[in-house]
Amino acid sequence: MDKHHIENAAENLAKVHRAAYRSSQEFYDSLGITMPQAFVIGYIKQNKDPKMTQIAEDSSVTTAAITGMIDRLGELGYVARKSDEHDRRVSRIVLTSKGLLLNEQIHQSRVRALERVFADLSPSDVSAYVATLEKFVSLIEKKEVFVHGKK
Repeated sequence: MDKHHIENAAENLAKVHRAAYRSSQEFYDSLGITMPQAFVIGYIKQNKDPKMTQIAEDSSVTTAAITGMIDRLGELGYVARKSDEHDRRVSRIVLTSKGLLLNEQIHQSRVRALERVFADLSPSDVSAYVATLEKFVSLIEKKEVFVHGKK
């Protein structure tokens, strides 16, 4: 592997991350939520009725921090707690209809942002990018390469 390509990819990935962060932050501010709250909304949507501990572990934060965030999202009407069917001591977190609508707004905002970027690319460039990104995500998920301390 060419180290120069890897260094270039790392730099460009950081640039994309910063640009996405800046534009996302403005959008989330307009919705009255924080970026971590938006992450949790998406996480709950992708992981049907997760437990609080599951959200905390996968978010790399404490259960106490997630509990506070879930409380706030609950106050805003985006999430609710429900008892686990098999263990009533366990709370599961679900999106309310308002939370589902918020998740869809966030998703559509991402789609519109990508449409603006992709508008300046050829259809074959977009197809190649999407195919490569899918491979990249698959490799990341298999190797957990972005977990600190992993080799």
